[in-house]
Amino acid sequence: LGEAVREIAKDAEVAAITMGADGAMAIHNGEVTSVPAFPIDKVVDATGAGDLFASGFLLGLARNQTMEEALKTGCLSAHEVISHIGARPQVALNTLISEHGLAG
Repeated sequence: LGEAVREIAKDAEVAAITMGADGAMAIHNGEVTSVPAFPIDKVVDATGAGDLFASGFLLGLARNQTMEEALKTGCLSAHEVISHIGARPQVALNTLISEHGLAG
């Protein structure tokens, strides 16, 4: 998987990949960063998880978070949406991000 991300990075300044229960990784300037997923008792509905990861990750980058923090923001966003039915967060993501010290 790491090698696949490095190959993707040849065509992109930043590349990120989600790994489900194993978290996510990104590569930027040749450096691979990985973070674990946030623990969850039960996945209720995975609808929207990829979109929420992407929005959280990009928000983190836009807020000048470190790559690790941006990945965690993406994972946290996906974590929230898989805990219930539906693709929209039930808790404000800004609240979750602040609660986890990822304000950036």
